[in-house]
Amino acid sequence: MNADWTYDRRRSACEILPWLSIGPLSAARDKEAIQNSGITMLLAIQHKGPFGSRLSMGPMRVADELGLSKAIVEVTSIGSGMTQAYPKAFRIINQHLHDMHYQHGMGSSGNPRLPKVLVFCESGNEASASVAAAYLIRLFEPLDHIQAMQIVSTRRFSANYDDDLKHSLLSYSGIIKAKRDVARFQDPSHAGTDGFIWANSSKRGLDRGNEEDMDVDDEEDDDLLRFGSRSSFAPFQDAAV
Repeated sequence: MNADWTYDRRRSACEILPWLSIGPLSAARDKEAIQNSGITMLLAIQHKGPFGSRLSMGPMRVADELGLSKAIVEVTSIGSGMTQAYPKAFRIINQHLHDMHYQHGMGSSGNPRLPKVLVFCESGNEASASVAAAYLIRLFEPLDHIQAMQIVSTRRFSANYDDDLKHSLLSYSGIIKAKRDVARFQDPSHAGTDGFIWANSSKRGLDRGNEEDMDVDDEEDDDLLRFGSRSSFAPFQDAAV
């Protein structure tokens, strides 16, 4: 548990992983805090439509002023629409990590500038927290949606998962587990890597992992469209051993 958490911290960004933070719109507008925390990319999760784009205008302007990478993932709803947003957000995050790794951008101290993405939404407690939980599910096996939400909540106490968000994470967790089961059955030697780009820290492993992740996430888009609203995961079945 984070004993240092105070109510005012809901307005600030919270680090979930060394390269991933989440926060509200106000944190993405705070130029000084962004500079001090070493953020290298701002990723907005927003409602599709003109109102959502107006909310992200300030942070996108901050990104331009600071020379940071920026991106937007639009969702039709903060709930069921999130299942289709997860793979899109992950591709953006992973591509930024990949690009920063090879660019070797240097900070003012002369040390390599490490990548760090701030995923933000209006409150920092719903859409961005949901993306962080799904990212943990994708990254760590055998983490399920309940454990992922708990981890994020220990870092950001104000994180709020309503029933729709919980269902989106349950659906995503089931699809990822099914894909891992299929991959394990087809090629047991790769059962533990899951194709994520940090599965192998070598240059060759990074290249290979990034390519695999792009392919897997493209397939996830199709599966989430077809099966994301179901409570069970009929398309995949465990093979008898």
